[in-house]
Amino acid sequence: MGAQMREGAEDCLWEEGVSNFGWISVEEKLPEQGKAVLLCNSGHVVWGYRRSFPGKGAPYQGVHGVIRGIVTHWMPLPAPPV
Repeated sequence: MGAQMREGAEDCLWEEGVSNFGWISVEEKLPEQGKAVLLCNSGHVVWGYRRSFPGKGAPYQGVHGVIRGIVTHWMPLPAPPV
């Protein structure tokens, strides 16, 4: 993993090597296409989904458009309150 990617990942993991706090590395597994998830993008957590045509620009889409930058980790959305 490159230094820039590792730096962004550490921002989302808080304590590297201790626990991923539910975050899944995109190097280990990608989120299902079109399914809403939380994404760690350069140290910021955003809502988005993996697009079905990753060869054409950024592979992730959010509520405000294409998510630019390096997405290093993702996690499923939490269940809604009851």
